[in-house]
Amino acid sequence: MKNAIKKFFKENYKLMIITFLIGMLAHGFAVTNKLIAYDEMNHIFAKGVSLPSARWGLELVSYIFPNVSMPWYNGLFAIAILSISFALVIDILGIKNKYFKILICGVLITFPAIANTFAFMYAVTAYSTSIFFSVLSVALLRSKNKIFNILAIITIILSLSIYQSYVCITMVMLIILLMKDCIDKKKDVKDIIRSAIKYLVLIIISLVGYLVITKVINYALNITYSHYKGLDSMGVFTIKDIINGILISYKNIYDLFPKWSLGDTFGFNSFIKIFIFIVLLFTVVLTIIKFIQLIRKKEITRAILLLVLLIIQPIAINFIIVINPKIDDVYSVMIYQYVFLVIEPIILYEFFNYKNKKIKAILYTVFIIIIFQFVTIANEFHFSLYLGYENTYSFTSGLVNRIFKTEGYNKSTPIAFMGRYNGELNTQYYDYFKEVSLMGASYVDNETIYPDMRYKFIKYFMGIDFKNMYFDDTSDDIEFVNASKKARNKINDIRKTIEFKEMNNYPYNNSIRNIDGIIVVKFSEETILK
Repeated sequence: MKNAIKKFFKENYKLMIITFLIGMLAHGFAVTNKLIAYDEMNHIFAKGVSLPSARWGLELVSYIFPNVSMPWYNGLFAIAILSISFALVIDILGIKNKYFKILICGVLITFPAIANTFAFMYAVTAYSTSIFFSVLSVALLRSKNKIFNILAIITIILSLSIYQSYVCITMVMLIILLMKDCIDKKKDVKDIIRSAIKYLVLIIISLVGYLVITKVINYALNITYSHYKGLDSMGVFTIKDIINGILISYKNIYDLFPKWSLGDTFGFNSFIKIFIFIVLLFTVVLTIIKFIQLIRKKEITRAILLLVLLIIQPIAINFIIVINPKIDDVYSVMIYQYVFLVIEPIILYEFFNYKNKKIKAILYTVFIIIIFQFVTIANEFHFSLYLGYENTYSFTSGLVNRIFKTEGYNKSTPIAFMGRYNGELNTQYYDYFKEVSLMGASYVDNETIYPDMRYKFIKYFMGIDFKNMYFDDTSDDIEFVNASKKARNKINDIRKTIEFKEMNNYPYNNSIRNIDGIIVVKFSEETILK
């Protein structure tokens, strides 16, 4: 074991360094700047929602990495562990062509889902560790050693406990490896089928083990599952739900990529969509050619098995949707496994031992362009978050200064934010980032200046803790709303006063006033206070 690890690093350290450098090219801006988004704002000193989201592994990671969202520390570690993970992918797949190795790792480290992950810097160390566990589980599952197989179950459970969707990485990699086995004359068909059954059984055991551990922990600690993405109904589904999930899986591939995750959301304009289409077409064509070759050699069973494995890939890639029918829209981070659809042509080209230099040249060209596009998308996305931070800081700084200057203000004066600012004076800079505006962490509608984000921004980025800050524009489940029933009644009474009705909306003059001992900031007339 020790010798195997030494051999792995000795043979792959150059590839890791190259992958790390490509990763810095794509995500270096996020590593060297403090970017913020909605979840990042709420969890700047946390790893995220753990137990209610069935992610108890986040609590374990907290014992290794501090609950502080540090871009340089967290970001460098994430790129490093991802570089090791992707070198391990190459090693597991057995890719020999050195240029293919670089191109595969280049796509893996720049894929837009990774850029989106770096927007959640508080959790990027945990998520990159989860990806590593998913990849490592493949190597352990492929082993004939029963101890390694048990370790595979443990690594899958750990990966699930951090971020559930990364189990799809394990599944799609195993399918690709089984496709490789189909054309290996040294592999008996019966052995291939036995391996497939073994993988399926061990994955099911891992899923059941994860669910049992999760339910025991939550029961013992009296934790209620979150409604988010159907987590409260996790593991509960019908045959109809599974069939529907399978149909959605194929529809997602037909649509190129899922809505709200890739496609237009990731900046996949017509130009890059053409290249993605070429990539998908390459996979199908290469497989069909090999299928025909096997048929001519009278390897009927191998040929059918190869085709079946290609056909079921969408199910493995969308497995989270299949087993969780209430997941609704999937977010960018949740579909990282789609990257294997992009790199599969290179993998199959080498697996199937094709020697056509023209095809190889086309693959080189296509993948260089794709990597360049992914790097561009990543930097565009990170820059949009940077502008969002600057916009929010400017807005909040002016707001706080005007509060300080309001007559009667002191450190104990209650402050009430009334309504929601409509952003009418703000530059709609995100119009320039339409391709990345829905990546799951962007500044669409200036969400960080909404009340549920403003409190954390003022506290952590302005360094000011207004002890008595009340809102009448937020949902009841926001944890930091500290308005008592008495305070809410008083805010409602203020809303009915002539003084309030005569106030202008912020940021205009007479939009901040001291009314009955409360500093009132009027953003609008509307309220959803209950």
